[in-house]
Parts: sequence; structure tokens; C-alpha cells
Amino acid sequence: QNLRKSISKMNYCLNSYEQRSCEIALEDLEKDKAIPNELVVELTKVQNKTFSAWSRAKSKGNFSIVRPALEDLVQITIEAAKHRRQPQHETLYSCMLSDFVKGSSESSLVDISAYLKHALVPLAKRIMEESPFANAKNFLISKDKSDTFNIEAQKDLSLYVLKALGFSENNMRVDTSAHPFTIAITPADDVRITSRFSPHNAQTGLFATIHEWGHALYEHNLTSKTMGFDTPLNRYLDLAAHESQSLFWERMIAQSRPFIKWLTPRLVQNLGYGTGMNSESVNYNDIYKSVNAVSPNLIRVEADEVHYPLHVLIRFELERDLVNGELQVKDLPEKWNHLYQEYLGVSATNDSDGCLQDVHWFTGMYGYFPSYTLGAMYAAQLYRQVAIDINDIDAKVEQGDFKDIRNWLKVNIHELGAFPNDTNSLCKDITGEGLRPELYIEYLSNKYLFDK
Repeated sequence: QNLRKSISKMNYCLNSYEQRSCEIALEDLEKDKAIPNELVVELTKVQNKTFSAWSRAKSKGNFSIVRPALEDLVQITIEAAKHRRQPQHETLYSCMLSDFVKGSSESSLVDISAYLKHALVPLAKRIMEESPFANAKNFLISKDKSDTFNIEAQKDLSLYVLKALGFSENNMRVDTSAHPFTIAITPADDVRITSRFSPHNAQTGLFATIHEWGHALYEHNLTSKTMGFDTPLNRYLDLAAHESQSLFWERMIAQSRPFIKWLTPRLVQNLGYGTGMNSESVNYNDIYKSVNAVSPNLIRVEADEVHYPLHVLIRFELERDLVNGELQVKDLPEKWNHLYQEYLGVSATNDSDGCLQDVHWFTGMYGYFPSYTLGAMYAAQLYRQVAIDINDIDAKVEQGDFKDIRNWLKVNIHELGAFPNDTNSLCKDITGEGLRPELYIEYLSNKYLFDK
């Protein structure tokens, strides 16, 4: 408190960027000091124990293996949140959420989730009944594994796309890993992407790489003269902002019709005509429908963009109930399958495809999942503004010209770093409005029902 008062007295001689840097530094300090050292040690032990048990449980598809450890982890995570909770956190879950999405709250997410449930469940059903994207043949995935796609050809295609998007081998590199991720060693000089490739699924590797490119470009552009170098402002705003950037490139750009039209010749050159394809019968519209095929499934990371928010909605409801004491850990698998049947019409036959499929809860990350859907909604709203600000954006994308898009993102989002209060205020500064979930529903409806 004394440090905060001292800095407050200095505000008159600090510019707005310096003031914001001090605010963020103080927030970090208060967060670090809030939890007693002995509780930090115990929390780390329980997290490690639970992660190890989750790994065994997932390999065997048996939730009971990890249940005792998860019960301990939920309780100690709640205890830690009680120490960290500030007056602005309306609930313990809001406190946990603040680690991943600034300025958000449990009540605001309840409202957004209620709207999505009301709007998206019937929309998804209608799309499955009426849309040409419903169960569209996917030429890049061999479900029976009878066709294969050369791994090196897939890597070559991904690198070709990355370079077109703006990837520079002078300060970036791309490698393979079991799970795609991006890490910035030093943002301006060394940003690294990893992706994964399957001989029976050429779509996953390509679009995972493009997804990670969105993260990488954000990290690369964080350092600027305005924000200073190596200050609290030289970091991403929050995970909703970060996810909006990866999904912007993956969904808004790379899975758009103009992009697929640009990509198709090179895709065919690298991969051939894929499973069930030939030069006489398949064109870029077929590929466009293929990469945007819609079908409900069990696995979040394999979900299409129509059903993906429902996967996240289920996780939000479950983790919120766990934290608030309305759901016991022992009942998690049953409740999971009930919600999957209600929202998506599918049920897992084993726990590996059910509540064990994600690692987040088993490492204590409660409040993380909403950032995925918030990121998707922000991406759609930001793209709406990009299409206004950049003339002939579809024509530019169709020609493989992404320079104006990169510059727009850099100036309006990336270089601001952590200066904005939160992603919602950033969105309002850029578009004139805070987050409007109805615009995301409008985007999905136009794309999948009206093909706009």
C-alpha cells in the first residue's frame, strides 16, 4: 500500500504509458505476494501430482485414477483464490478468470453463455439440416486411413503459406511437436512456432500452423518504441486477445473463400488431389466446403467453428460449478456426458474422450476455457472492422496479399501490448463497441446458411 501511495504521488510527472506500466507492475506484485509461501509450495505439489495422475488416467480412459488428486487440487486452488481475491472480483471464480481474461466476471460470462446457448444450439441444428457444409466431404482427411498425405509435402505447404502471410526466417522458425504451441524467446528477434502433421489428416497440420502464426505475429509485434522495451507493457493483453489473433488468421482469413481460392493451386501441387479428388471434378469451392465441414463431435480441438463454442460452454458451466461447490468431482464424468448429449447430441464412451481430454483442470487452470470462445467472438468483430478499413480485402486475400492486414493488426492491437485495460475496451476503441456476441452468431449464419 505504501508503494502504491508513493507511485500515486508521482503520477503528475509520468506519462500515460509510464502510469500504466506502474499499475501493471503493482498488480503483478500484489498477486505474487497474496498467497503464503507454504501454500504456493503445497499448490505446486498437488498440481504435479494431479497432472501425473491425469496422464495415467487418460491413457487408460479411467477417471477414477485421477479423482482423488483432482479433489485435492480443486480445493487448494479455491484456497489460493481466496487469498488473491480483490474487491473487484465479485466471486472466487471471477478471481480465477482474471488470470486469463482481464476485466471479465462470472456474471458477464453467465450472460454471454446464456445467449450463446439460446442462439447457437438451434443454429447448429439448423445448419446441420440445411447447410451445404453439413457433413461435407473432407478431401484432406482420410477417415478410414486408406489415403496418405506426405508429411514433408505438408510441411512444405505450411511453410509456403507462412511465408506468404509474413513469416520471416530471420527472426522466426517452425518445428514439429506433439501439441502445437508458440513461444517468444525475445519477441522482436526470436519467435518459435511448432505444429504437428498426420499422414491421414492434411488439414490439421496446415491450419494448426496458421493458428500458431496468429499467436507468433502478435508476440513478434509486441515490442515498440512507444511502449518502451522490456517494460510491463511489452506483453500480450490477455488470453482472449491472444486467441482472437490466432483465430483471426485461422478462421477469418485462412478458412475464407478468397484464401482457399488462392491456396488451392499450391495445395494441389503439394498434396495432389487428396482423398476422392481429381482434377476434373474438384475445384476450390469443394475445398472451401471441405475445410469448413460441420459435424458435431466429442473432441474440442477437432471441433468445427459452429460447434466449438458449445464445447467451451460445457466446460465453463462445469468448472464454474466445481469452484462454487455445486458439482462434486466424483460426478464430473456423468455431468459431462449429460451436457454433451444435451448441447451436441453426442456422448463419450470412455473418459479419455470425455472429461479427461483436456489438461487444463488437472493443472489448476480454472477460468481459462472462456478465453477460447471470447477470442473467437472478438476475432469476428475485429474482422468486421478490418473489412471496413481495408478496401477490397477479399481481392487482396485472393491474390495472396496480406500486408495491409498485418499492418492493421500491428497498429491497432499488437503494438499496444498491455496498455489497454482489457480486451473489451480495446475492442470498443477499435470498433466503437464492446463485445457483441450477436455479431458472432450473425457471422456464422451468413457463412454457413447464406454463404455470404
